[in-house]
Amino acid sequence: MTGSNYMKFAEVAVDAPTQPTRTFSYRIPDELDISAGQLVRVPFGARTLQGIVFSLAEHSQVPEEETKNIAAIVFEEPLLDEVRLQLARWISNYYICSLFEAATPMLPPGGRVRARIHLSLAKPITDRNSLTPLQNRIIDYVAKRGSVTQDALVRAVGDSAAALVASLVRRDILIREYALPDPAIKHRYRTLITLAPDTASDIDEWLAETRARKQAAFVEHMREAVEPLDITEARREFGQNIVKTIMDRGWLTTRTALIDRDPLEGRMFEEAGPLRMTVEQSEAATAIHGAFAQPSDNARTFLIEGVTGSGKTEVYLDAVDCCVRMGKQAVVLVPEIALTFQTIERFASRFPGKVAVLHSGLSDGERFDQWWKIKRGQYNVVIGSRSAVFAPVPDLGLIVIDEEHEWTYKQHDTAPRYHAQQVAMRLSQLTQALVVLGSASPDVGTYYASMRGYHRLHRLTQRYSDDDEQQSRELPTVKIVDMRKEMVATGGDMFSRTLVEELEECIGSGQQAMLFLNRRGTSTHLRCFSCGYSLRCNSCDISVTFHAQSGSYICHYCGRHRPHPTSCPQCLRHRLRRYGFGTEAVAEAVQRGYPDVNVLRWDRDVATSPKAHEDILTRFRTGEAQVLVGTQMIAKGLHFPSVSLVGVVSADVGISIPDYRAGERAFQLLLQVSGRAGRGSSKGKVIIQTFQPENYAVQAAAAQDYQAFYLREMAYRRQRGNPPYSRLIRLLFAHTNLARCEAEAIKLASKIRQMQAEWDITDTEILGPMPAFPTRLRGRFRWHIILRGANPRALLDKVAVPKGWGVDIDPVALT
Repeated sequence: MTGSNYMKFAEVAVDAPTQPTRTFSYRIPDELDISAGQLVRVPFGARTLQGIVFSLAEHSQVPEEETKNIAAIVFEEPLLDEVRLQLARWISNYYICSLFEAATPMLPPGGRVRARIHLSLAKPITDRNSLTPLQNRIIDYVAKRGSVTQDALVRAVGDSAAALVASLVRRDILIREYALPDPAIKHRYRTLITLAPDTASDIDEWLAETRARKQAAFVEHMREAVEPLDITEARREFGQNIVKTIMDRGWLTTRTALIDRDPLEGRMFEEAGPLRMTVEQSEAATAIHGAFAQPSDNARTFLIEGVTGSGKTEVYLDAVDCCVRMGKQAVVLVPEIALTFQTIERFASRFPGKVAVLHSGLSDGERFDQWWKIKRGQYNVVIGSRSAVFAPVPDLGLIVIDEEHEWTYKQHDTAPRYHAQQVAMRLSQLTQALVVLGSASPDVGTYYASMRGYHRLHRLTQRYSDDDEQQSRELPTVKIVDMRKEMVATGGDMFSRTLVEELEECIGSGQQAMLFLNRRGTSTHLRCFSCGYSLRCNSCDISVTFHAQSGSYICHYCGRHRPHPTSCPQCLRHRLRRYGFGTEAVAEAVQRGYPDVNVLRWDRDVATSPKAHEDILTRFRTGEAQVLVGTQMIAKGLHFPSVSLVGVVSADVGISIPDYRAGERAFQLLLQVSGRAGRGSSKGKVIIQTFQPENYAVQAAAAQDYQAFYLREMAYRRQRGNPPYSRLIRLLFAHTNLARCEAEAIKLASKIRQMQAEWDITDTEILGPMPAFPTRLRGRFRWHIILRGANPRALLDKVAVPKGWGVDIDPVALT
């Protein structure tokens, strides 16, 4: 890169609310060597903020006398290369966020730090009559502590404190100061000690005369040590004073060594044998090899549509092997942290010592060290969840997106609200890397693009077997049980007679079973028999779920706990009753019915870390338990050859939510979980319990017929004008005051309609404003506006969206 020796100014994206792609000109001081891609500190108004250098220039965009100097460099070397800088510009423009926000996912963990606001009293307050009670409370809080951060004040007093602080600062009652801390996550080092050279004779003479047995034991230990000893371990074993005494004698030398916080350290993976591929797999692999050999070919994206258990991973492994042999690196994305361990096993056994891991379940230190080792080219393969698409691989050759239909590849809560698949496509354009998408139930938009020739489609129609005969295994048989009839016959039991019979047969034959319910907890509703009151979260417009393990009601959106009420909060009568059930209740019911059978549960309540996911997976895979009960975590990509039965306890969860993708999600989830059965030598069976047996998504999933579902779903999409026949933009506003929230939504919708009329934009619908679902989350009411059309962005670009609105381009959910 061109250094700052030749350039006087830098265009910097600042960590502040700005227009997309906006940069600011700063002067490069003579003592700083600045390159594009570096993280720096810059003055911005009264504050010092972080910024990323996007380009160097001989001239400033503003008059030179108005430019300020870059204050400091955060990291000596550039963090973003030219490809990532271009990618950030695209993300900023496409997803409508600041340039710094767009680049944030590409920074090393902990690289972005926010300025802290410190508050103190400017002078003693003598007259408080003109202040409100809340302002007086703020002053008392600050005065008692001398100096506080604004974040601590807001936590203590409430969200309204921030606005009141500004008024107190303007009245010279409070002093507001800004401080930008250093990144908290850094490399860690350790001190190693060895015996100094040319000390043997002195040590021998001392050992012959000394009576200090503990010191002598330490010296003897150092003599016998093959490797240098960590000084911390030496102090722990022999005592700090003893180590210091020997060091003071000049008999020890020290050196500093970098600690590698490797999440796979100590893991052993059995080396994989040669890949065996079917004809269909070989055809897909050959096409991918050909694309590697033709980097100028525009068709750089492949879709592998394969039935569950068809061996898509074998195609991925072959593609990664081809990529690595060409001297390039590959990134493999999985939708859930729960899947990373199994994926790591497959790839680490094929590429020993060359696999990196990046996901939010790692410690900050592990992610930091992995990031830097990836950047320095020490790994050939990176495996991770959504954000791993931004891994700083030096020479990207391939991106694999497994289970590409999963909505978890879309970031929807904070900017940038990117979709990993869209980012991968853009990276492909910038680097000529290949993109391989895989799924048994592709997103209908992805499949539609394949039908139109944008992606190269390959189908795997048979289940894969890696035995010597390579005989294809059959898909499981699926039976739908109408729970409307079963409710009458069983008196409301959660298990149908068919499921009970099949479960008993499975357990009796020594096989394993999986019971799926995409709902956690013990019971989902608490209702009063007298007045009809339903217990809901105080912060969210949603029913709370009872968890027997904790003995409390929990909101699955905000996590707030509530104790069990002794009487109805509305009518005060004692006629409360629980309704519905979740995975906790299912697991308890199975354990009661089969006390001699080990039952495991896999949901977010029990799997709170990657290690917990791994432990559950290992215990079930090794046969420690016969029945596994779980949520959607057990539906995706897991391979258990001993599972012969899958029971879907309720297929109705989520099927009727107000979202145009509800049917597609239900189909995908049912098809995926059905695919866990019969992956070994035994024939698989699936029982789907539902109150809507005629629903097209349930019917198609039971038939395991993606084509039938695709045609039916696309007919609905075409009729209603939903994606992929249109594009969506969602505008969301949230506020603690319902009236304010509704008013802001009506105001913006009116402005958009006014611009639509002025510019005569007729190909975009404006839906809303209307309350979002759920209407209230974490104490904030939510209203949204949906723009739908061939190019809704053309209309949105005519409108200045006010501060406080969230803009989601191509949302995957409208809830």
